[in-house]
Amino acid sequence: MIMPYIGALKAFLYTPLFLVFGVNAETIRLPAILISAGSILVGAAVVNTFSKSRWPAILMALLMSTDFTYIILSKADYGPIVLMIFFKLLALLMLFKLIITRKLRYVILILVFFTLGLYDKLNFIWIVLAYTLASIVIFPSILLNIWRTEKLKTTALIAVFIAIILFFGVHLSLPLYSSSAAKIAIRDQINHAIDIYINTLSGVSLLPMLIAKSPDISYPQMLMTSGWKWPLYAIPALFACALALTAIHISSYKTHSVADSTSGPVTPLRAFGFIAIVFLAISLQIILTREAGGPHHIMALWPFHHMLVVILFAWLAEFAKVNTNGVKKNFFRVLTGLAFAVISLIGAWQGNISVNALHAIDTATRFTPIWTSAIYSLVEYVEPRASTVEAIYTADWGMGTQIFSLAPESRSKIFDDVWPIFLSKNIIENETGQNTYQKFFKEKKGLLLLHTQESEILPKSHANTLAFIQANLPSAVLVKTITDGSGSPVFEVYYWDE
Repeated sequence: MIMPYIGALKAFLYTPLFLVFGVNAETIRLPAILISAGSILVGAAVVNTFSKSRWPAILMALLMSTDFTYIILSKADYGPIVLMIFFKLLALLMLFKLIITRKLRYVILILVFFTLGLYDKLNFIWIVLAYTLASIVIFPSILLNIWRTEKLKTTALIAVFIAIILFFGVHLSLPLYSSSAAKIAIRDQINHAIDIYINTLSGVSLLPMLIAKSPDISYPQMLMTSGWKWPLYAIPALFACALALTAIHISSYKTHSVADSTSGPVTPLRAFGFIAIVFLAISLQIILTREAGGPHHIMALWPFHHMLVVILFAWLAEFAKVNTNGVKKNFFRVLTGLAFAVISLIGAWQGNISVNALHAIDTATRFTPIWTSAIYSLVEYVEPRASTVEAIYTADWGMGTQIFSLAPESRSKIFDDVWPIFLSKNIIENETGQNTYQKFFKEKKGLLLLHTQESEILPKSHANTLAFIQANLPSAVLVKTITDGSGSPVFEVYYWDE
């Protein structure tokens, strides 16, 4: 675990696992992998609600399971994102079930999944608001009919929903939209969000995040250039859109009506509109939230881009089924076949990238400082010495959470992750340095852990720490340098006794 925040609900779920099985790679990774596999099944079930054919659901599962971005971010649960994706797909499935069956038990389940998602991470409010907006726009008459049928029960459930929104959305989340973070021009925020979206969902930025000097894994050259980074699957997606629009224009109104009526209240057309609104609404909220700037935030949009492509395929398939005109029927069959081939190629292309990328990870000898296995060597060095010191501090981001997790409970109380102090250049000022010394180091002996200058995560953290030691902690000495599998220095351990 790298991030100090792992999700409130995730913390509850993992606590008994860690107590029984300890903290290790299996207990950290396996639950996330299993839940991620469940999300793929739920995503396929969502597609099944508006398609009588099994092929759209199969294609949805194919696109989700071969997506390298999802594979790597869910395996590490970076963000975290696993529960967020699981609950948002479950809520979407229950919403479509509600529209189809008009049964209030699905409203209760939607509220449960919304609450769990919000309790785990507050930015789940993006999804809640996006689903609400899309539901009102796409299914207004159906929702109104549900309310008219069960006014008392529905009103009570609406009141619960409003209370959830007020607590999680207004009381807890709204301050994030107007926080003290540095203000950025809206145009720059849009460009920044687009850049992160492209680099995250194309997978281009992920290997360099994991592997030091990561190899080229046969990404198409167009993805690696600064001038054109759009994911390759966007081209087939646009192609599929063009096919669908062509089908709409050459089809009669009667054909549309028949295609919609045979699919029930959740038609491919309505599903496409719903997902498109959700995608745009979440994107807008990401742009407006200044703290949103990482791949784990962009994953709030996943896997809606895959779903849009699959819906277009399902849409074409519906037209091919209901069209009685021989020429048009054959035309739609050809379009459907082309769309199926394109989506299959996308899955094959994604799968090829995933296989190559995972092989690169498995055979890598040097990882980036955030993901290096040298952390185990650092813990092995610190462990036997922990009982002889009064404090162990980490002076750069990404170390503290791992050391805290791998250390025995009896010694975890002496750990403190103080990297924010050494991030500021003010630490080298006399007054700030003295205050830091008085608070953390005076009349103590301990270990100060940091990355080497070449491996530092946050800029200047190494230089600031050494400047502080020179000015305020003369007893500190470098006692150990930890290297990785390639022999490159990654961590430094300083001992002080005041």
